[in-house]
Amino acid sequence: MHLRRVGRPAGLVQVVRDEIERLIVAGKLQAGDRLPTEKELAEQLGVGRSSVREALRALAEMGIVEIIQGKGTFVRNEPQQAIKAQLQFLINFEDKAYEDLTELRRLLEVGLVRLAAERAGEADLERLRASLAEMSQARTTELLVEAGTRFHLAVAEAAKNAFATALYAAVTQVINEVYRHLERSQAQKERSIMDHQAIYDAIARRDGDLAAQRVEAHLTHLRGDFVARPSEGPPS
Repeated sequence: MHLRRVGRPAGLVQVVRDEIERLIVAGKLQAGDRLPTEKELAEQLGVGRSSVREALRALAEMGIVEIIQGKGTFVRNEPQQAIKAQLQFLINFEDKAYEDLTELRRLLEVGLVRLAAERAGEADLERLRASLAEMSQARTTELLVEAGTRFHLAVAEAAKNAFATALYAAVTQVINEVYRHLERSQAQKERSIMDHQAIYDAIARRDGDLAAQRVEAHLTHLRGDFVARPSEGPPS
């Protein structure tokens, strides 16, 4: 791993952050890797330890690295955690955060399901069928949400776009922290299962347009549940 020495005094913390992020993006630092110590980083970058310490703290708050007392600083294993951390941060300052996140989810899911219909292999279809079976057997709303989430993540992975999958996974994690606490009627649960089955059928038929239409219909149903019960938070 080669660190470039920082050549300007202004904004040292940001420069250190940028250099560490560059190494991660370039693959020089992999998920799970331990970063050099503060002292080593300061010497290699030609900056003070306080600048390194602040940069690492900022990266930890963003979810890019994890600081473990007594062990060191490590690159996070799940890339979507960095995105999730930033989304959760923005929620604190955005009045219509969940509305915007739901809109983003719609944009992502419609695009991903089109790609999944084109690119899904048999292993992907098997994962989708397994998630459908779990949804049918779910006895609580929380279990239904978890199985439904696995279904949608399987759709995202079937699209074979790592960046879109990581972004979708992060958005879903943030939304589901509210979703899973909303109780559903039996009719709503049955409709949710039917929606997912319809999406699967369209993917299996390699019909991207139909799959996209069915995702839109499913999300419209969810939005209707939310509007009907605004005091309890959005559905999933």
